[in-house]
Amino acid sequence: MPFPFAKTQKERTIRQKKKADAAYAAYPKAYEKLYNHYDENAPGWPGCRLVFGHGDLNLTNMLMTKAGDIYFIDWPNASMENRFIELGALTFWAGMDTASTKKFLTHYFGAEPTKEQLKDLSWGQRRAAFYVATMWLRFVDPGAYEYTLPSRQSEMDDRFNSVLRDIHDYHKKGKWCPLQMLPKASALPSF
Repeated sequence: MPFPFAKTQKERTIRQKKKADAAYAAYPKAYEKLYNHYDENAPGWPGCRLVFGHGDLNLTNMLMTKAGDIYFIDWPNASMENRFIELGALTFWAGMDTASTKKFLTHYFGAEPTKEQLKDLSWGQRRAAFYVATMWLRFVDPGAYEYTLPSRQSEMDDRFNSVLRDIHDYHKKGKWCPLQMLPKASALPSF
């Protein structure tokens, strides 16, 4: 396949938004403002440095051998991307707390991360979360009818007003557990 295999995260987000609009997907009222903010950010910000990106960097797409070698799998979304989108996706979806994130970035950069790098990482984490939210909204009510949009949007607004926490807070409190963190003896059906 010719490189890049897919568009950047921003281009994929725009595509998901168009599909969702065509299906009359319901958004919380605050979504349009968030989407406009996402869309207005310069594609190279922060740092305007693009790198080869996986496009779906999370723990389920990383394999480690007994010898400690790491392999990355599942490359259909590879593209030239802002490094902080990749780092943000990995640290966010891995549920890393602040200490783990700083340790990870120290290994990545070869030095303790600067305040600017931590700020850039936070930007990447927000973009990763927004991209997944857009994808989820695209599939939440495919084929919905235009006349039901107001009632569905009201329900989305109600849900949106509930308190959201960082993903690692759910891990710490034991409410949710990534499958890769389950004890080896656990069976998925019992989980």
